[in-house]
Amino acid sequence: MTSLESLADRILSRPQRSIHDVLAVLEMIDGALPTSDGVHAFNELYFLVTDRIRGEIDRGRFTAPVLLEELDVVFAGLYFDALVAELRAPGSSPRAWQPLFESRGDRSISRLQHALCGMNAHINHDLAIAVVETCSRKGIEPRRGTGFFDDYLVINDILEEAEKVATKKLATGVLRDVEEALGRVDNVMAMWSVRRARDAAWANAEVLWAIRDNDLLYETFRKTIDRMAGFAGRGLLLPRGFGGESGT
Repeated sequence: MTSLESLADRILSRPQRSIHDVLAVLEMIDGALPTSDGVHAFNELYFLVTDRIRGEIDRGRFTAPVLLEELDVVFAGLYFDALVAELRAPGSSPRAWQPLFESRGDRSISRLQHALCGMNAHINHDLAIAVVETCSRKGIEPRRGTGFFDDYLVINDILEEAEKVATKKLATGVLRDVEEALGRVDNVMAMWSVRRARDAAWANAEVLWAIRDNDLLYETFRKTIDRMAGFAGRGLLLPRGFGGESGT
């Protein structure tokens, strides 16, 4: 058994029932992958975000913490499922995740780009599915104006704060100097807005909820989300800052 196959088995052997369980699995993945791996860059960002959410839950910042933690567990499970699928059979994960997994060993792509590519897959594809699954489990609807939705919006602020910290951490030293000289960091960040992505994810969850009893429509729309997230992910990995952007 290879080390990657072993990692897949270890992920599957660790049930996730709380945000603390999620953090434990993220930490395990972090220790199993080399820092040069593009998945490691995303996992590092994800751990930072999740740990901050855990801290805000403990401080009582949310109005519906039980629902929010359930969403966090379901949401993380979709990332773990995609990673396990890829580790066991490359190319078998959702299209949204393929740009990250296919490019994970490409050193010409920055760690920041890999991290944002993973965020794109996780939010633009997985989040809507996770919201619907959470609501189904708890017997509620994904409606605006509820405590659950208010907490969902609070996460936007936490994510944006974490993203600023992670950007500095993921683009450091000589690499950061080179990327800033090329305008690459600014360009990548300009392409990505976590708030817009999460707004779209909630809207997609509302659509999925409305058509959840029609298997054909549900699966067709889910595949559309998957395909579009994959397309956007590839855009985040393109080399930027060359040619006409040099100002010469």
